Amino acid sequence: MTDTRTDTSVSLAQLHAERCVLLGPEDAATGFRRAVVVALGADGEPRAYVNECMHIAIPLGLFADSILDADTLLCGTHGARYRIEDGACFEGPCIGQTLDEVPFVVEAGVLRLRG
Repeated sequence: MTDTRTDTSVSLAQLHAERCVLLGPEDAATGFRRAVVVALGADGEPRAYVNECMHIAIPLGLFADSILDADTLLCGTHGARYRIEDGACFEGPCIGQTLDEVPFVVEAGVLRLRG
């Protein structure tokens, strides 16, 4: 599959195929995009959050497939689990805290981060 992702957008087709992607500026040293995690909720609707654990300000993970765990977002360092639908932590050291949402728009089959 061709990677149609840019630093601030992803096609809905690719998002549905992968279920979770990382967007944002590419790190020059690693080539990873890791500022924003975009995932599909159980309802099939996309959600976007800052890729930063609420326990300690480090990324939930460096790869989308390490963050998505079944139907939740997982911090690989702290074990915190967040619901995709609202970003709320329901297990781990930051229960009750919520991931910071990132605004986006969907136009012509492409999700684009705003701002």
